[in-house]
Amino acid sequence: MLDTTIITIRTISMIAAFILIFSSQKVKSPILRKKIINFSLVVFSICLFMIAMQIVTFHKNPWHFLFYSAETMDWVKALVAGLASLAAHFQISKLINGRFKQ
Repeated sequence: MLDTTIITIRTISMIAAFILIFSSQKVKSPILRKKIINFSLVVFSICLFMIAMQIVTFHKNPWHFLFYSAETMDWVKALVAGLASLAAHFQISKLINGRFKQ
């Protein structure tokens, strides 16, 4: 139940982030466009963080495992993987902001 809920929230957030990024082309104000793109990249980065935590956990129900039976080292591995994926935010932001410049 917990895993299904988190995966659903993550999927909806990722889809919304992509829609916001590509619909920002229609916004006339460059300042508002940049704010929309940066907000959607933050949401996308949080999704990457969650995906990396799931991948490192190696369980059928990773979130249930992390919240109910994980040890400290399991949390450390998951958080390190998640934080490493957040570093991708800066690269993605640079790439997309450069792509949508006027």
